[in-house]
Formats: sequence, C-alpha cells, structure tokens
Amino acid sequence: MARSRYVPIVTDTALNGIHIPLAALPSALGRCALTLFVVNDDPIYKASLRGSATCLLVHNHYIVACCYHQFKDIDPQKIGLLTKGGETLVTSGGVRHFIDRNDSEFHDLALFDFTEPCQAIPELREHFHRFVVIPPAAPSDDAMFVQVSGFPIADQTYDLAENNHISLAKRHIHCDILQPSHDESVVLLGPHKPLDFLPDGLSGGPAFTVQRIGNQPTCWYRDARRKRQDLYPQKRIHSVSDPCLPQLVR
Repeated sequence: MARSRYVPIVTDTALNGIHIPLAALPSALGRCALTLFVVNDDPIYKASLRGSATCLLVHNHYIVACCYHQFKDIDPQKIGLLTKGGETLVTSGGVRHFIDRNDSEFHDLALFDFTEPCQAIPELREHFHRFVVIPPAAPSDDAMFVQVSGFPIADQTYDLAENNHISLAKRHIHCDILQPSHDESVVLLGPHKPLDFLPDGLSGGPAFTVQRIGNQPTCWYRDARRKRQDLYPQKRIHSVSDPCLPQLVR
C-alpha cells in the first residue's frame, strides 16, 4: 500500500508579522498602491494621471516611491496624491532622485517626502506600508509568486471636461520570477497569465514577493516598474537606509 503524504494547506500569509487570509491578500498587498497625479495650470483639467506610486512608512518618514521617468519632464513640485474623497490634491515636501544616472534600472527610483502632508491629513496615512524588513537572500525557487499592483491608464476614467470626475481602477497581477537579469538591481518577472490589457501606468506600483519561510508563506515588499507587456523589471531594495533610499531617509 502506498504511504500517504501530508501536504499542508496554506490558508494565510504573514505581512510584517500579521497573518492575512489568502482571500484578502490581493487587496492587502495592493493597499499601498496609489495613483500619481500632476497639478495642471488649467481651470478644467486641474489634474492629470501619471501612473502608479508606492506609499511607504520608513523610519517615521512617509515616503511615496515611483520612477523618475514618470515625471522627468514635469516640475516635481506639481506631483501629488488625491485624498480619499478626491476633493484635495496634496503635493509633497520634497523629492530625491539620482542625479548621475546610468543604464541601471535602479537609478530610475525616485522618492517624494509626504511626511508633513500625512501629519496634517491623517487619512493619507492608511495607504502607507511600514517598510521595516529586508527580504532574506534566497533562491528564486523559494518564491511562491510575486504580486504587482497599479493603475493601468486604459482602465481609468478621466472625465473632467463633462462631469468633473475621475474614476480610478486598480489591478493586481500575479507574476513568476524569470531568468536572472544582467542588471543586479532588478529581478525579471512574468505574469502567470497573458495580460488582456495594456500595462501602461503600472510603473511605480508596488511588488510583493510571497516567499515560503518554513511552512509559513511570508510577504516581502519590493519596488516594481513596467517595461514590456510580458516582462517586469523588479527593483531590489537591499536596505532601509542610504544609499538605497537616496539621501532622503536617514
């Protein structure tokens, strides 16, 4: 008679020490993804969309991470976030990014300091993920999957001219880790299923690796950006302090 084999059934995963049911995991991991907005000098089109962003709480600093290419042609003082009801667009207290950039994807990282706005407007804080633990070094086979979240431009309703209304829609994409990259700062990801939408607008959104630690699936935050429809470079953040969070979080 064949010997029976016990296979544990996964019902939850841990995030910063908190156990989250699997059914709630997509929304929990995507909570820190918000839409990046630009303040316009226009009486009708007062704001425009600029892709996704990731909200992080690091050393009591409220940091919004995104990609430099999302605003490289825009005054960074015009970059902001909408409050929950959409009545107010709040800009940051400053931005840091790499001045001397090369071809590394890591140099596309940019950080906006929203500490003062979050202190003044408490409702903004609910989206910020406390970034306290660096993912342990492990082979890619230990990763169960990676979730990327963000706001594809084609999914958003931008109707300021007729109804003064913007409706936002968030996507969660489950991905696998692919072959190693020539760039040590990134990990290449591929979606579980072929995408049936254009991913433009996902740049800047968060990526969480769900990795098995013993018998417990555990989530780790990483940054993400879109490059092609079927491939995601995922930035590795090796530290919660300088120089990986450039000159802002100290």
